[in-house]
Amino acid sequence: MANAPRLPVPTYRPSLRRPAAFELTVAGTLVLVLMAVAVHRIWFLRAFAEQVAFQNTVGVLHDAIGMKIAYCMSRGHMVQLAAWAGRNPMRLLAVPPRNYVGVVKTFASRRIKPGTWYFDRTDRMLVYRPADAGGLQTPLRPKRIRWQLQVVFLRKGARERVTGLRLVPMPSYVWHAMGD
Repeated sequence: MANAPRLPVPTYRPSLRRPAAFELTVAGTLVLVLMAVAVHRIWFLRAFAEQVAFQNTVGVLHDAIGMKIAYCMSRGHMVQLAAWAGRNPMRLLAVPPRNYVGVVKTFASRRIKPGTWYFDRTDRMLVYRPADAGGLQTPLRPKRIRWQLQVVFLRKGARERVTGLRLVPMPSYVWHAMGD
């Protein structure tokens, strides 16, 4: 046994063949297609999230206006609502949204970055300037959405009485969800 011939130990050597140009082309194309789909989807979700945040803020403003009306109605001070015509509705909120930059004059509004709310002191309107205005249909340039707080009156003959407040888009707009 001592002089038994040694048998070679089999070794595994993986093929060191380089991938063919066709294989690399297919793999690269697949990666690029998947990346394009992901980027498109992320862009859509970003635009959709902005619209949802915008609608949420408008809903909160409507709720705050409703609470102001209810407060004045319960105290018998509906006439006080008339003073809110053209005022900043963000003042009705306990905490304004993070993207609210405050009160500005019209000439300074062009410097406001997209994706923010501001109150235009000159025009007396609350303004939202979307970051992604792709689906927004409005005659305003740059594209933005303006709201004005207006008093609602009930007229009976020569008399009129204050019955509420409303937040009115000026001018009206349509903001389609991206992909519609």
